[in-house]
Amino acid sequence: MPAMLVQRQQKTSQDVLKAAGFSCDDELEIAASSGEIAIRRANIRLVVEFTKAEADALASDEMATKASKSALAKVRKLTEESKEQNMQINPVLSNPEQYSQLWKKESEHLESHGIYELLSKITPMGNILEFGCGIGKGTHHLSINRNILSLDSNETLINEANRYLDSIGASRTIYKCDFFELTADDKKIIKEFLPAVIVGWFIGSHGEDIFKHAQEEPNAITKSKLYREKIEDIIVSPDVCLASVEYIHLVNRGGRVVGFTEAQCFNETKKDYDSYVFRSIGFEVVEVKNIDWPREGSEFIYGQAHNPNLAKGETVPTITSILAKRIK
Repeated sequence: MPAMLVQRQQKTSQDVLKAAGFSCDDELEIAASSGEIAIRRANIRLVVEFTKAEADALASDEMATKASKSALAKVRKLTEESKEQNMQINPVLSNPEQYSQLWKKESEHLESHGIYELLSKITPMGNILEFGCGIGKGTHHLSINRNILSLDSNETLINEANRYLDSIGASRTIYKCDFFELTADDKKIIKEFLPAVIVGWFIGSHGEDIFKHAQEEPNAITKSKLYREKIEDIIVSPDVCLASVEYIHLVNRGGRVVGFTEAQCFNETKKDYDSYVFRSIGFEVVEVKNIDWPREGSEFIYGQAHNPNLAKGETVPTITSILAKRIK
């Protein structure tokens, strides 16, 4: 996308998105001079090419012209491809700096609703090895009466977290490393820390990182799910999940089927995670908590991959806390 974009008109953007079948949570950018439109979804930009006349029409309030109708037809086509999860469109991926700004707003939103404090009270005591420092909000709550070593690969987020944690006098160690290529020095630091609890809350990353490490998955939205699963595999690997580790605390975002009881949610989540993540390393899920996910007021765009195991029915946004304990 070119650096110079026509100033977006909020009314027009919403009209275009509604007419094309998109939610108004989607972000629309119009570059009339270049004849392109970009819709930000799931932390990437999906680009559709337009004629200059079509782009000019979208950037104006003239929504009934031939050019605007032609442009909307192209956006509708994108919508259908998106619904079919066949997004064969040129992705302009978010980079670490862009993602950091988006996540900063989302993390502050979660903090304002007390999510990090609540999750930290679920986390057992002991030395905490945290995967992903974010902007330091979760790190702060986890550091209260605990030692914490936080790992992250995004230098922008690390700097943001350190500024925040310094400002409130929070004790911690944040260490930069590549989760997918842990060096001998990285492994030594983890080993010497003797973690008792591993934490992986809201696992995600910027588009460039996700596309790099989930190349085998063709679907843009499902890539984020595969990326999270790969990080979970790293968390339970022998180089990270050492003999000193007694608990693993994962937190994910998704949807909960209305009408499901807590027992049903626990049983289904335990079955899934014990089978695919924990049982092979001698852990099992001992607690699952569903927390209302405050989406109102959030500007962060999440990609929700299709889950074939999810029961049919109305769903509500949910944060799911999964605590596993060593049994062997």
